[in-house]
Formats: sequence, structure tokens, C-alpha cells
Amino acid sequence: MGIKINLLKLLISIFLLTSAALVYGGDVIVDGEQYLNRWNIDKAMQFAQRAVLEKPQKADSFRLLGLAHFYQGNYEKAIEYLQTASLMEPGNAQRKRLLYFVEGTKEITEEFSDYSSEHFALHLADKDNLLVEYALEALEKAYQEIQKELNYFPEEKILVEVYPTTEGFTHASSLSPRQIEVSGAIGICKFNRIMIISPRCLVYGYRWLDALAHEFIHYVLAKLTGLNMPLWLNEGLAKYHETRWRVQQPNYLIPVYKNALSVAARERKWVDFWKMKRGMPSLESREEVILAFAQVSLAVDYLLRHQGRNKLTHFLHELGKTAGKGKEESFEQMEKRWDALFRRFFGMDQKKFQGILKDFLQEMDLEQTPGVALDSFKLKEEGKEVDELEEYIGVGARGHVRLGDMYRQRRRHNVALIQYEKGLRKEPNNHVILNKIGKTCSELGRFGEAEESFKKSLQVNPNYGPTYTNLATLYFIQEKLIPALENYQESNHINPFNPLIHKYMGLIHYRLGEEAKAKREWTIARRLLAGDIEVESWLLEIERKKSRP
Repeated sequence: MGIKINLLKLLISIFLLTSAALVYGGDVIVDGEQYLNRWNIDKAMQFAQRAVLEKPQKADSFRLLGLAHFYQGNYEKAIEYLQTASLMEPGNAQRKRLLYFVEGTKEITEEFSDYSSEHFALHLADKDNLLVEYALEALEKAYQEIQKELNYFPEEKILVEVYPTTEGFTHASSLSPRQIEVSGAIGICKFNRIMIISPRCLVYGYRWLDALAHEFIHYVLAKLTGLNMPLWLNEGLAKYHETRWRVQQPNYLIPVYKNALSVAARERKWVDFWKMKRGMPSLESREEVILAFAQVSLAVDYLLRHQGRNKLTHFLHELGKTAGKGKEESFEQMEKRWDALFRRFFGMDQKKFQGILKDFLQEMDLEQTPGVALDSFKLKEEGKEVDELEEYIGVGARGHVRLGDMYRQRRRHNVALIQYEKGLRKEPNNHVILNKIGKTCSELGRFGEAEESFKKSLQVNPNYGPTYTNLATLYFIQEKLIPALENYQESNHINPFNPLIHKYMGLIHYRLGEEAKAKREWTIARRLLAGDIEVESWLLEIERKKSRP
């Protein structure tokens, strides 16, 4: 027994000696917290294990070890150590709240299944597993693009969680339903992982693959800088590059952002970067969030144009080198330090930079696209129907659109068109009205006009899924299979729980001789559209073909 004890002491002493070089300020718990706060989880874990050995009488040692396991996604171990910390200080309400939070997260994620690719570990509920292949493919593409852009290569597998309910996502992310709907915060990068809400939980779906890419960029920036960077730049880089996984040249100046900047330039409005310091969900209105995202994207655009990618990337790497030096800082102290580094690299502080951006914005002289409706991030509520017209169309045009719908239902398409066009004159470029005009023209056999209306709708709002579906269907009935497939795929990027998308993507793949892809899409369609005779017969035909000699 004595030999074993001495051996244990020797191993501990060796561990302490090899860990000594990692110390910030000498206190093993404080240093461990520093590493944890900067998402250096491996070092945080080393210090947490050391703290439990050195200071087993301290509840903070077990709290630190519990949090290190939580940040690794090991909820069971996290709860074990956090329970110990809570029992050691039974009167500490903060300990109890933390334990409750982690226990709740574990309970929500217990039903998750695990999927994996080279760089990502994806966890989600079985009801959402149709997302797996699309999600991992998009994430791996984002990995390749962003690593080149930022010259940083995360080595560890990145944990990604898709939450199947609004309640689950709000618990795990600490966001409220109102913050989600106002800010569009349907994803978050927090606790050393990426979290999004299932697109099934939103009335109109959302660009969930872009959201995954957006949060992945936040993850890379967190690792690269140790969470040591201004929030405006963090959000700006994520927003600017979020579509890079699917398009060669990102374009943040879609009409809704261009309009926000145009109004801001004309009316001299500006959301100060300081106001964003607590994150976009803390802003006051949907309009303010849109302007803030437009501004930070503009800021990245300016830096790339006038300072160059290499200098911006070098600045980010330098932020990482200065992360975690010394004691914890106030936000004001961090802001001064960021200013000093920003001035060193770009010749100005952040306040002056905002002034230059305002001048740059005036010089851009952006044209406004009138009548563009904002994206909706409306969450589904059981038993509650959402009126699309109230969500997207103003009061002045709504009456005409309702009349148009009534005439269209009665198959009086020409009269319906007159009403829709009256509504469009009041709200030119409204994507919902343009869709109704396109569908009506299609029903009249006026395919050219229908295509023109759908394409205009996509120009003013490229994030509205039904437009892609409608345009795809228009191409499909004209036997234009490739453009039909491309638009169904775009619709799938927004609302993958629409069974008709998978049904017709499968049919196109089958006609193109891509039977494996056809089977995949029809299998998904069968899940979402139980009992569909056509889908069942098509799947049966594929099986019969396989069994033939």
C-alpha cells in the first residue's frame, strides 16, 4: 500500500511540474477559469484536475472540473462534479442554478443521436436526422473555405447540436423566444459548441445551413482569438462570410441590408459599435438588428478593400496572442487594449473607424429598393395559425391581396392579377405579392411572366423558401430538370421539412439516372408524407430494379 501511495504522490508531483508552465498568475483555480473563459479547454481541464488534487476542500475546484467537462460536451461527468460543488456549499444559490442548467441540458439532449464527419460531431434528435447529410456537407465546405480565409485550422472535432424544440433551444442557449424572433438569433456559438434550433420550429423555416456556417465562423474566431475581440468585428466576419460555403463571392448587400444602410446614410442613423457589446439579441428592434448587421458587414467590407485580407487576418492572430494576459479585465479595459492594437494595425481607433465608415457609406450612395419586407423568424406555436399576409404585407396592400386570393380560389385568375398588381403598386418588391403574381401567371400558362415574377422575388428576398419551390415547380412542369433541381435544393436549404421538395428532387434525380440520390430523397419524403402512393411505388420500383438479374 505504501508503495502505491508514494507512486501516486510521485505522479502528482510530475503532473504539477509539467503543468507549471501553463500558469497565469499562480492560483490554479483562477488560472483554470482563465483558460476556460478563453475556450482553451484542454488546458482548463488540466488545471481543473490539478485543482481537485491540490485543493479538494474547495468547492470551486469541483465546479471548475464540472464546467470543463460541460464545455467538452460530457454532461454526465459535468453533473457529477457540479453536484459535489453544490453539496459542499448547500447555501450557494449560484451553484444550484448552474447545476439546474446543466441537468436541464443533459435531459434535453439525452434523446440525441450522434453523427460524425472529419471535423464535426453532430448531435440531434431522431426527428431531425434528415438534416444530417446536408448539415455535415455544408459544415465541411465551410471548414475548407474559412480555414483559408482566416489561416486557422481547428484540430479538435467541433460539437454541433440541433435542438428539436423552442423550449430546448432557449434553455441551452439562454436566449428568450422574443430575442430569437427580434434578432433572428436562431443559432449561437457558446460553451465551446455550435447550437441551432431545428428549422422545423420556425413557421417559414430559415437559412439553417448559413446559420451553421455563421456559428462555425464564430467558433473559429473564438479559438483563434481566445474570445478576445470586439463583438462588432466578430459578428461582421461571421455575417460577411456565412454564405462562402455555397457561393464564391459573398454579397451582404441584399436589398434588406442595402435599404437599412441607405436609410441610415440619408437620415444619419448609426448603431454605435459600443451598443452591440452584449450581442445582437440585446438590441431593441428588428430594424435595429438589421442595421447593425449591415454596418458590421460594411466594416469588414471596408477593411478587406482598404487594408487587405492579410493585415486583417494578422490582426486577428495578434488578438489571440494577447488573450488572457494577466487578471480579468473590465469591458472598458478590453476596449482600450483593442483600440491600441487596432490603431497599431490600421492607424486609427474604433471611434475614428466608425466615422470613416459613415463617410464611406455616404460615398457608396446606395439606392433603396422600396417595398421590401423583412425576413420573419416567427416560431411555431401549437394550435396557433400564422397569417402570412399580416407577417409580410402592410395594411395598405393587404386588402388587395386578400381580394386577389379570393378571386384566385374561384379560378378568376385575370381578376386576381388585377388585385395583386394593385397591392404591388403600394408595396413594390414585396416578395409575397410577387410570388402570388407568379403562381397566378403560371396557372394561366403565362410561364415567361411567372418566371420573371419569381426571379424578381428572389432578387429582393433570397431567403424566402416558397419562391424557390414555386420557381422549381415552374421549371419542372416545363421539363427543365437541372434548374428545377437547383431551386428545390435552395428551398431545402431553408425548409427541409417540406415533403414535396424531397418528392420532386427524388423524381428529378431518378430521371437523371441518379437512383441512389432519388432513393435518399424519396425515403425522406416517405417519412414526411406517410402513405403517399406515388412515393411508395417509386421506392418499390427502385428495389425491384435492384433485385433483377
